Amino acid sequence: MDLIKDLFKGDKVIWIIFLFLCLISIVEVFSAASTLTYKSGDHWGPITQHSVILMVGVCIVVLVHNIPYKYFRVFPVFLLPLSTLLLIFVMGMGLITGDRVNGAARWMTFFGIQFQPSELAKMAVIIVTAFILSKFQEEDNANPKAFKYIMWITGIVFILIAPENGSTAALLKYAICHEGKEFIVATESGILHEMQKACPEKTFIPAPPDDSTCACNECNYMRLITLEKLYNTLKYEWPEIVVDAEVAEKAVKPIHRMLEISEKLGL
Repeated sequence: MDLIKDLFKGDKVIWIIFLFLCLISIVEVFSAASTLTYKSGDHWGPITQHSVILMVGVCIVVLVHNIPYKYFRVFPVFLLPLSTLLLIFVMGMGLITGDRVNGAARWMTFFGIQFQPSELAKMAVIIVTAFILSKFQEEDNANPKAFKYIMWITGIVFILIAPENGSTAALLKYAICHEGKEFIVATESGILHEMQKACPEKTFIPAPPDDSTCACNECNYMRLITLEKLYNTLKYEWPEIVVDAEVAEKAVKPIHRMLEISEKLGL
């Protein structure tokens, strides 16, 4: 019992809220992944995976919580410059190589671990804000200079994050503010849950339709495509797929038809 008190020391209300949010997140994941679980037949897969990640996260939170606060003072020295450089790097790689996920350059991989530098930058801004307020704290209130420094740092990070992370927020805002009642959503299906939750009175139709014949916005095969595979395909023309001549003759017809339509439209 004493060990639990030592581990979860601090404000009990905050810990209770934290644990409640963890439990609610499991319900949210189950709701958001309902389409995927229906197609795969594995209803417990996403929940099990999320629960494992959640437990690891709780362990990390407890570990970090028990680190003396004085050690966090060194974080702003390297965390903010590091996250800024990573944001610039990811944005640059997206422009140069075209390596994007769902149309945006948000992700990077480090030793097999995939993460978003924007999340690291958000944490850096919070820590730096606390650091600046503590340094500029006066007897009655904080020095006005503190607000200026905080706004500059927040503004720079926002400018780096917004181009690649603002599209989802813009779509959600459009759906909330527009007077229409039905919307065709032609993007990653994950946003459908957020739209439906924000506007329960509106109808959101995934494009293509959510049925057993096609779901390109959740295509697991498309997600297997990498730059390395494209490079090998273009340079070495492999892997080679051999089909029957009769099948090939039928398959080429829609391609010719599509090119004809494009030519007529001047595309």
